[in-house]
Amino acid sequence: AKGDLDGAIADDDKAIELDPNFAAAYHNRGLVKMDKHDFAGAVADFSKAIELSPNFAVAYYNRGRARQAEGDIPGSVADHDKAIALSPALGNLTPPR
Repeated sequence: AKGDLDGAIADDDKAIELDPNFAAAYHNRGLVKMDKHDFAGAVADFSKAIELSPNFAVAYYNRGRARQAEGDIPGSVADHDKAIALSPALGNLTPPR
């Protein structure tokens, strides 16, 4: 159902169970955790997505958003810089410095 964040996490958990190397599932679960304001959980999931797929620019971008929400500004800036280095178009989405 629309807005079923717990259901979305359960679906991502199942995808990860079926394929523990599926970086997109960790990324998607991180996005849901962001919606739930579980920023530490989101950072962990985005970090796992990056570990599995080191050039996953959007995962760096979203980890930067989660770090910013946690108050980790240096970490946020570093992640946004890496995201832009991997995909310059993301520079249009990052917050001004």
